[in-house]
Amino acid sequence: MAFFSAPDTLHTWTDAQLLGALDQDGADAECVRRFAALLLVEARAAGVQDVEGAVVAALRDIRALCHGCERSGLPVRAWVLGVARRRYRLLRT
Repeated sequence: MAFFSAPDTLHTWTDAQLLGALDQDGADAECVRRFAALLLVEARAAGVQDVEGAVVAALRDIRALCHGCERSGLPVRAWVLGVARRRYRLLRT
């Protein structure tokens, strides 16, 4: 997954709008900006060996599964954490 610099307008988008646009240039970088710290703390709490690698894997999962976020009915950040926690559990086994 390549990360690009985010266009100026992406920072004004809601989390849901951002996830819906992850195929657009710059959206990856904005996703990292918004969620990386949260995912990093969660990875450390989960006790994974390679914390940074786990965050990258979680971001890849979020990008691959983002179409399911709206369908889930969950708040975006809760959905993002759920996807990340699932990845971290897999990495610990």
